[in-house]
Amino acid sequence: MPALTLFGYRTPAAGDDLHLLCCLYSALRLAEIGLAISLIVLAKREKDKFASGSMELICPEEVDYDEYSPFGRGFVAMTWVYVLVTLILAFTYIISDAMMVWKISDQGTPTQPEKRRKLAPLCSSRLLALGTIRIGLFVLGVLIGAALDDYCSCRVEYTESRRTLRFLEDASIIEAVRGCEREAYAFRLFVVLCICQFVEILLPFAAAGFICLREGRRVTKQATRRAGYTNESRWKCFCACCCNLTSLLTCCVCGGKEVNAGGYGDVAKALATFFDDGETLLDLVTTDILAGLVMLLRVQLQRRIECRKALIEASGDNDKKNRMTQAASHDDGIVEQGDNAGGKECIIFRLERIGLEVCYTAALRKVLSSKNDADISAINEGARFCRLALGIYGWMMELIERPVTGCFVLGCSWCRHPSIHGCNSGKNGGIVGDNFLGCQKIALLNQGIEPNQIKYASFTQGVVKTPYCITVDEEWKYVVITIRGTLSLDDAVADLTIRPVLLDMWAERYGFQEEGTGEFCHKGMLDIAVWICEDLQSHGTLDQLLAGDNAEFSGYQLLVEGHSLGAGVAAVVATMLRSKYPSVRCLAFSPPGCVFSRHLSESSKHYVTSYVLGDDVVPRLGLTGVENLRHEVLSIFARIKVPKHIVLRPLSRHEDVIEANKRMLHGSSADIPPESTFWKAVQEFEEVQKIKKTEGGPDIGLFPPGNIIHLFRTTEDRRCLDLSCAFKKRPDNYVARYAEVDDLQEIIVSANALADHQPFTVLAELERVAESFGLMAPYSPTTSSSSTGIDSRESRGKDRKTSEA
Repeated sequence: MPALTLFGYRTPAAGDDLHLLCCLYSALRLAEIGLAISLIVLAKREKDKFASGSMELICPEEVDYDEYSPFGRGFVAMTWVYVLVTLILAFTYIISDAMMVWKISDQGTPTQPEKRRKLAPLCSSRLLALGTIRIGLFVLGVLIGAALDDYCSCRVEYTESRRTLRFLEDASIIEAVRGCEREAYAFRLFVVLCICQFVEILLPFAAAGFICLREGRRVTKQATRRAGYTNESRWKCFCACCCNLTSLLTCCVCGGKEVNAGGYGDVAKALATFFDDGETLLDLVTTDILAGLVMLLRVQLQRRIECRKALIEASGDNDKKNRMTQAASHDDGIVEQGDNAGGKECIIFRLERIGLEVCYTAALRKVLSSKNDADISAINEGARFCRLALGIYGWMMELIERPVTGCFVLGCSWCRHPSIHGCNSGKNGGIVGDNFLGCQKIALLNQGIEPNQIKYASFTQGVVKTPYCITVDEEWKYVVITIRGTLSLDDAVADLTIRPVLLDMWAERYGFQEEGTGEFCHKGMLDIAVWICEDLQSHGTLDQLLAGDNAEFSGYQLLVEGHSLGAGVAAVVATMLRSKYPSVRCLAFSPPGCVFSRHLSESSKHYVTSYVLGDDVVPRLGLTGVENLRHEVLSIFARIKVPKHIVLRPLSRHEDVIEANKRMLHGSSADIPPESTFWKAVQEFEEVQKIKKTEGGPDIGLFPPGNIIHLFRTTEDRRCLDLSCAFKKRPDNYVARYAEVDDLQEIIVSANALADHQPFTVLAELERVAESFGLMAPYSPTTSSSSTGIDSRESRGKDRKTSEA
């Protein structure tokens, strides 16, 4: 930052982003130099053939020589001009990039661009002068390429033995070769060279288009402001345009056709509140945010290392502190539980904010044991029923999980189940909303269930509608409601409808006044949960299976489950159905971090179990966590004291992260130079956000539901200090532990933050943990599974509380 300004307009890149462009352009120009040298060799060979008389231009009878293209007659000469100018221009660009652009772009820090002031006029003059020549040269290359056919049609090359006969009138006895068959490969270099030059001039035109678009948005913004439009109105129009365009381009495969302008109200309000800077310009580009995230990843690792070292060096005066010290000294952070409990505990580091400063505190959490019946049952259930949560995503998730073989797998499954072909509608046990081929149901059957286990399935989707199914597990004696997570634009709108809603009216309607009165819930999830409950009442399948003396599966237990958005909705649905089905339970895989208010989140531990994998970002995506992430990125970016390309460069294996952070960052916010205009803008932005937060009413925090089982890595790859680790092989050293909602209030910047949220990844790691417990697929119920209910959950809660710090 700030963005580079050319000809008075803001570009999408900053002045210190030109290193990468210089490298890319230099590689492109080196390729141009190689192609130009090859063309020089070709042109010289053609010139020598003309001079020796072994080749000349003789146009066929159908070609009038007088009307023959001048570029055809002077093809060789024009080729010489073209390649020589190309060489001169490429060398000029490379030298100017190395001597001026690279050197100036390397000066200063991201937030102090004063030393890069000369960059804007230099780039403007280069773009105006050399860019004009480049465009003219590209046009010349296109004209030469267009004249190539004319040249080849008149080009005649004679063999060595018959060269003396070339002037005979009877052309039938002249052995000659007309055309460019032998040199065709060489003449194709024209096309490749022109493509390289086109790519080179494409970026300035793309930047110009971005500038025009941005200027149009600026003018529109000023006009709408004069007309009385607010930031919320502009965000609403922006969301509607993006959603409609995406729906159009994907033929509504990704949803969005039921979303109208009114559906974006809460989304627009949330986005306007979060990003509105009150006319304070935070002049940031994309690479600035990326640099802030990379430095935050390293700073978070440094905090954990320093907190661990402090615990090791501290002397414990009681048993708990001694166990913390022992856990901190172990690589896996695991220690034997105190008071001869026979279990194990692990150390966790939790974020605490004191004013603008951030620090970590340590606590101990109970590790799930393969000798504890309740722990075995929790892992066994998760591994068993996570497959259903994956299957309800349908055929699209099959293709995402298996991009190469997904279609083949679906086709084979379609052939194995001919009875479901054409199954598209029906009530009381039918399939609603599936296509004619039954692809959604096939994807569900691929997860190991039989067609007769599916009692009802609705694949209808909308802003307040999401697919779900009702299945029966006779081995576990469960009737299972499985709710789909985020997969469409409609689901994304529901995710972003984050406004907390008071549950008093719904608590009275569904009979959970004792725990729901005065509590709040995520509005988007509540709307979907209400639709599902009304749909269940409408078709009556659940009542036929469980309710009354004549129930088909009397004595079975109701289980509600889901992944991602479906996990949050499942927790709300389970809460609503508790008055009718008191033994209802919920399994929430990777639930959002903003489902219930704190008291309801705590009380839901009696019937909800949540599973969180590694650094998954979604269970940490509460409003507080997102605000903390925004503040951290801005403040850490303001503390950077080295050029941006040094920050984005991966650290070596043997480089210490603490020393690297000291070299790249100011020690604290107080050490930031007072003349930093960006830090002043950040402080003004934070003040504006505080005022908006105060004006918005009471701060209502939302948290993930139920008992939280966190699958964490026992070893930390300290060499993985950039986001490129997302392409490396995943570690398999996961251990399950209990966690509290406050343990998930910090968004961990990690290469696996999104990968850990994928349902097939969660399933794979749950099955690995289950295997370490001695459990094998298809995960039949253990002896303790029949008693897995409120009592066992309360006992697990008591065991966990004994290890809290």
